[in-house]
Amino acid sequence: MSNPLLWPYDDLIHAYWVEPRSILAGEYPGNADPMKARTKIELLCDNGIRTFIDLTQPADGLTPYDSTLDAVGLSRGVDLVRIPHPIPDMGVLPTNQYDDILESVHRSADNGGVYIHCWGGIGRTATVVGCLFVEMGLSGEGAMRTIKERRADTRKANMRAPQTHQQRDVIFQRAAKRP
Repeated sequence: MSNPLLWPYDDLIHAYWVEPRSILAGEYPGNADPMKARTKIELLCDNGIRTFIDLTQPADGLTPYDSTLDAVGLSRGVDLVRIPHPIPDMGVLPTNQYDDILESVHRSADNGGVYIHCWGGIGRTATVVGCLFVEMGLSGEGAMRTIKERRADTRKANMRAPQTHQQRDVIFQRAAKRP
């Protein structure tokens, strides 16, 4: 029996399931090569992703993927949406601003799969994923352990996620404030 948590296309786009077939987290789906960007976005779309929660910011210098998203959506006959929630690379937002990101994830999940991403899919992305796990009832330690488990079979499993102490602190602070 196959593992429902395994994202089998990690060689094309680093990602892992937060909730199988519902919330996927990973690296930037765009690319300077338009064909590579299209391949990534088609793969995500064909696996049920309809909303892209983009944690990158213009200062990251990444090639925008909006036009590719539109083209793939048109070719597949589905609405694909990008929702920006910029966070500085290796940085954090004030803890309460993560509420807005989580609200976007929940609202978007009603319309199909959600893909949460930053640049490498490690720091900013894992911070938001950790906040989701805390919201689901896990402790800070439980959220960190679950992130590690979900990423275990990915090509970036050896990289610490979240990357910085400040990013990890966001998860623990949210867990401490949970009723």
